[in-house]
Amino acid sequence: MNVLELKHISKAYPDGQNQHTVLDDINLEVEAGQFIAIVGPSGSGKSTFLSIAGMLLSADEGQVILGGQDYGKAKQAEWTQVRRNQIGFIFQSHELIPYLKVMDQLELVAQMKEASPNKKQIKADIQDLLKDLGMEGEAKKYPHQLSGGQKQRVAIARAFLGQPQLILADEPTASLDGDRGHQIAELIRKEVKSRGTAAVMVTHDERILHLVDRVYHLEGGQLVALRDQAQAQPSN
Repeated sequence: MNVLELKHISKAYPDGQNQHTVLDDINLEVEAGQFIAIVGPSGSGKSTFLSIAGMLLSADEGQVILGGQDYGKAKQAEWTQVRRNQIGFIFQSHELIPYLKVMDQLELVAQMKEASPNKKQIKADIQDLLKDLGMEGEAKKYPHQLSGGQKQRVAIARAFLGQPQLILADEPTASLDGDRGHQIAELIRKEVKSRGTAAVMVTHDERILHLVDRVYHLEGGQLVALRDQAQAQPSN
């Protein structure tokens, strides 16, 4: 079953008197439990692509279908609801709230979900997630007491709260060394597979591409599926 479908997505920006086409008739399907990566050089439109998939930015043309429903032309208020309840985001920077302990900020995010369970269940769900991510002993710590890898694990927990249909990860390993970056990518893959979530990751880190199910290359407005991960080329 396809969780995410992008159909004939195009996006262009003004460039002087001309239009610079960033995405040109892009098509993509991502199934439940599938973890894919988008690679390509800087400025190739990867962030634009992810923003459109996450309903943070509108496309000029095309359909954004999540869970079988087309949200391409939906109103901003509907997009906000979908992002809150059906999409989890993992960013290059963890974006944690500095003055809240790990458990407190995860509880805050969980309570914002439309189908949020009672507080007891929320706490149990968070504890399960933290245990899966090897962070059960850090629940009462503030972000400044965590390492970079631990902060990104909290960000992963935040993204998977409430069982979203889709995870979008923007360079989640960029600020980490090789070993920690590999661990983070492994954890994302583990959660995707165990929870049946679809996930799209934009990355320059070729060291983690063997962990994804499929690699796509974005350049010149075109999205091309690589036959296997080994064909992915380093990006600068």
